Amino acid sequence: AVNPAGDLVATTLKLAGRTNVSRHPVFQDHLRNGSAALEISRPLPSAFIGGQHVHASRRITENSGRTLGFVDLQMSPRQLLNFTEQANFKPTDLVSGIILEGITLGRREGERVSSGEDLRGRLVMQMQRRSPNGTYLGPSSLDGHVRYFSHRRLKDFPIFVTAGVSRRTFFEHFANK
Repeated sequence: AVNPAGDLVATTLKLAGRTNVSRHPVFQDHLRNGSAALEISRPLPSAFIGGQHVHASRRITENSGRTLGFVDLQMSPRQLLNFTEQANFKPTDLVSGIILEGITLGRREGERVSSGEDLRGRLVMQMQRRSPNGTYLGPSSLDGHVRYFSHRRLKDFPIFVTAGVSRRTFFEHFANK
């Protein structure tokens, strides 16, 4: 938790000394927008834990609207995709969590996990705007594989999840039956 000045007042991390995050992009975004809604950031470097992390943060306010501080949870892109660990992924199978701005929070293709890809203006974002929950056949924006995609927007979150199976893998499955 962070107070209105950006001073860290509570954390699960063991940090020495005073820590101020007032210059961090997540803190700055909250100051700019003034909303108490949950904010989901693009993957950002973490000075505390290392590596890229997605921030889920929220402003804490009194009933009067006065800001008391902010709460922030940092998650690695791999943590966002851990629900896929038990799945039998083919090398071209794909699942992505994407913020509505068009940046991947986490992306798994086969066994490769990545994050932070910019998909603004790409087919996946065009299809998401056209229909928040839908399916389509088309080339992947990053690798060009033609896939059957299904995407769903998460209720009350600025995120959608898309999953894709390559057309080739799809038809191979039926040819081997």
